[in-house]
Amino acid sequence: MLLSLLSWLRPQTPRQRPARRPTSFKPMLESLDERIVPSPVGNPHFINSATSAGLNSAGDLVVTFKEAGLPNGQVENITLSATESATYGFINGGGNHPKASNKETEVSSVSSTGQFTVQNGSVSGTLTLNVLPPPSNLFPVPQGQTLELFSVSYTGVSLKDTTSGATANIPGTFSETFFKL
Repeated sequence: MLLSLLSWLRPQTPRQRPARRPTSFKPMLESLDERIVPSPVGNPHFINSATSAGLNSAGDLVVTFKEAGLPNGQVENITLSATESATYGFINGGGNHPKASNKETEVSSVSSTGQFTVQNGSVSGTLTLNVLPPPSNLFPVPQGQTLELFSVSYTGVSLKDTTSGATANIPGTFSETFFKL
């Protein structure tokens, strides 16, 4: 056994010369274009630090976003969705809310979709959820009063790219009260 362990110490037989290459052998560089095929989609994802949400003066939810990891030139279909709650009521000529039961709150799932073309591997854009219209049972408006949006809130806000499958939840409740009840 000791002999087999030390066999590497024995002198080797002289090396054999490598076989001669035929004279027609010409080394060439091969193009790897056909062998290396990039993935059609990288790692699509919304960038949290570039995504923001807020309400405009009309009570609409406005979301600005950036999604990266996308193939250039592709058109992405991005949907903004949320649960919206809008309360409407009447304001009299003195700017006050009459103490009547003629106010109504509408709650609904709402969404908005846009198409965005990828440039340099990303898309940036803005989507808006418009405040729900007042419910029809509040009409006609009583004489001397106006129908107003009292408050609006959005919860469960999310973005989904239906093309790439990327999603982002935007945490928080976005709300505004225009008139105190």
